[in-house]
Amino acid sequence: MNYAQLTSIIQQFAVDAEPTFLANIPQLIQNAERRIYNETTLLPVAQNLATPSFAAGVATLAMPADFLSVDSLAISVTGSKQFLLPKSLDFLDTAYPDPLVLGTPRYYAMVGPDILKVAPVPSIVFVSQLWYVAYPESITTAPSGTTWLGDHYDFVLQYGALREAAAYLKEEADVVAMYEALYKEALSQIIVFAKDRATADQYRRKQGA
Repeated sequence: MNYAQLTSIIQQFAVDAEPTFLANIPQLIQNAERRIYNETTLLPVAQNLATPSFAAGVATLAMPADFLSVDSLAISVTGSKQFLLPKSLDFLDTAYPDPLVLGTPRYYAMVGPDILKVAPVPSIVFVSQLWYVAYPESITTAPSGTTWLGDHYDFVLQYGALREAAAYLKEEADVVAMYEALYKEALSQIIVFAKDRATADQYRRKQGA
C-alpha cells in the first residue's frame, strides 16, 4: 500500500470531503504510524546503528538527531566488542564520583533526552556501536510514497489511520471501537514478528554482526 492508496481508502471510508479534514489526513496517518511504532518498539525498521567515538577524558556523547532510546551500546576494546550495562545516572555518579579517574567504560545512563554518559570516564578514544530506536520515515513524506510498514503490514496502518480519522471526525463510539478492534487484531501479528525478529537480532549482535 502506498500513500495515495492509503489516503484514498481513508476518504472512501470516512465519506467526508471537508477541506480541513482532507488537509489533516497526513497528520492523522503520522499519528497512527507513531502509535504503531510505540507499541512495537522491537521492529527492525525502527532500529538504527551509529558508530560514534568516545573522546579520551570525555564522559558524555550527543545522540543522533532522530534518537528516541538506546537499544544497546558496545565499545571496541583491543579488537573485541564489550557491551556496556544500562544504569541510572545516580548509580554512575555514586560509583564513579571522581571525573579525573579514567578507565574503560562499563556503564551508561541517559542525561536528559539526547545526551548519554558513560562511566568510568574513557581513558582513550573508544569506537562504539550504538543501536538505537528512532521513528522511521512516514509514508506521508517518503519520496517513493511507500514504506516498510505499508508494504508488509498495510492492514495495521490502514486500520490505525481509520481509527484516527474516525476519532477526528467525532464518529459514533461504536465506529471508533470497531476500527480500534480491527487495529488491535492487525497489530497482534506485527508484535509477534517484532519479538521473533528481535531475538535473532540480539543473537547476531552478540556474535559481532
